[in-house]
Amino acid sequence: MTVTAAMCARTIVFHLLLCMIIAIPVYGQFQTCRGTQLGPVPALHGFSATDRLELYREMYTGCTFVEYNLEIVGLDASADLSFLSNITEVEGYILIAENAFSAIALPQLLIVYGNTLYFDRVLRVSDNPVLTEIRLPELRELSNGFVLFENNPVLCFVRYSIEWRALQVNTTLNNLTGAALQANCPNMTCSSPYCWGANTLQKQPFNYVGFTNCTATVCS
Repeated sequence: MTVTAAMCARTIVFHLLLCMIIAIPVYGQFQTCRGTQLGPVPALHGFSATDRLELYREMYTGCTFVEYNLEIVGLDASADLSFLSNITEVEGYILIAENAFSAIALPQLLIVYGNTLYFDRVLRVSDNPVLTEIRLPELRELSNGFVLFENNPVLCFVRYSIEWRALQVNTTLNNLTGAALQANCPNMTCSSPYCWGANTLQKQPFNYVGFTNCTATVCS
C-alpha cells in the first residue's frame, strides 16, 4: 500500500468512528454518548495523538452517560481534557493508558458500572510516565471488577490515600503497586486522609452503605 493510500485509509476509518457518535439522544441535561472498546494504542495504530484527541472531543463533549467504555489512550502532554467534565456515569470500564499528560480529571464522575471489564478491571491505569494525579472527587462506586495501576512511576495518592473499600464490594484483586509510594509524593493539604489530589477539593466522598470503617470527621 502506498503512503497516500494508507493516509486515505486512516482518514476513512477516522470519519467512520466519528459517524458512530451521530444521533445521540439528549434529554434535558442528560446526554448519552457511545464510548469505545478498542483497548490500547495498537487499536488506533497510525492515528496521531492529535487525531485521537479530536475523536475523543467529538465523542465526549457534553456527555453525561458513557455507553460501552471510557478509553483515553495515546495522548500527548498538551491535551486539553476539559471535555470530560460532564461525565457522571460509565457503563463499562475506564482505561487510561500510554499518555504523556500529567493529570486527568473527571470532576463529576459518580459511578462506573463495570458491565464490561478490561481483563477483570473496571479501572486500569497503565504506562503513563508523567501522570501525577487522577482527580475523581465525586466518585462513589465501582460496581463490578477490580482496579489495576501499572507503570505509573509518579502517580500519587491512589496507592495510599484512597479508601478503595468505600468504592468496591470486593477489593481482593486490586493491584496498586504500579503507582508512586507516599514517600515520593508531595505533602497533601487536603483536610481528609482520603484524597485524590493534594488539595481539599479532591477529598474522597463516602456514601457506600457497606463501608463502616470511618468516622464523622472523615466521611461526608
